Amino acid sequence: MKRVLIGTHSRSIEGDIMRMMLDAGWLLEMERPAILGIAGGVPHVVVDGVQAYFNPRLG
Repeated sequence: MKRVLIGTHSRSIEGDIMRMMLDAGWLLEMERPAILGIAGGVPHVVVDGVQAYFNPRLG
């Protein structure tokens, strides 16, 4: 597999995935962070984030 598209469900997950993928040699092609809403002072995900990666070693 030379490309992967990942749906994320929190800002902290986005950072963890990005660090892991970049450290493993994948290149970030597209990133849209999760969109948060705030209800009663508490953030919640309204729209999931998306990250797309390319692995140049695989093609």
